[in-house]
Amino acid sequence: MKRIILLTVLLLFAILSFSQKITRGPDIGEIYFMGQTATVLYNAIYRSTDFGETAVCVDSISALNNTIEAITADKTMGGLYFVTMGEALYYSDNYGQFGSWELRNGGIRNKISSGRNEGEIHNRIGSHSNDYGFSFTTHSCQGFFGSTKAVDVDVSNDIGYCVSKKYNINDTLYFFSSFNNFNSL
Repeated sequence: MKRIILLTVLLLFAILSFSQKITRGPDIGEIYFMGQTATVLYNAIYRSTDFGETAVCVDSISALNNTIEAITADKTMGGLYFVTMGEALYYSDNYGQFGSWELRNGGIRNKISSGRNEGEIHNRIGSHSNDYGFSFTTHSCQGFFGSTKAVDVDVSNDIGYCVSKKYNINDTLYFFSSFNNFNSL
C-alpha cells in the first residue's frame, strides 16, 4: 500500500513538473517558468537569465493566495503577467518579485500570450490589451471553430497562431493563423 501511494505521489510530481509553462523574457537567455519549491507545493515563479542553467525563485508567496494558472513575460524589461484560477490578471514590473504584483483585470482565461509590443497581451484569441492589461479590445474571430488549446503571437511577422480541437471527435487538431489580430482566422 505504501508503494502505491509513493508511486502515485512521484507520478503526480513528474506530471506537474514537466507540464509547466515556460515563457521567454525580452533579454536573450531570459526565461520564466512555474514549479514547486521544497516548502511550498503550489506553483512558484522562477526566473533564469542564462538559458535555464541556473534559476532563482522570485515569488512563492503569491501562489499561497492565488492559484496561478499561467504566466507570460512582456516585451518590457521586468514585465511579467500571471493569471489565477479565478480569472484575475496580475502584472509585475519588477521581474515577478513578491510584492510587485498589481491586479489589472478580471475575466481573463489561462491561455495568455504576450503580444508584439510592450504592454500588449492576448487573452486567448478573444481579446487583447495594449495598456498592460487595464482594458481589453474584443476580436471578432471570424472563421474560428472548436476549443482553443494553444495561442501564440509571432513578434517578428505580426502573425497570430491558434491550435484548437473539437469535442467528441478523437484525434483532431485544427491550426489557424491570423494576420489581423484574430479578427479573422
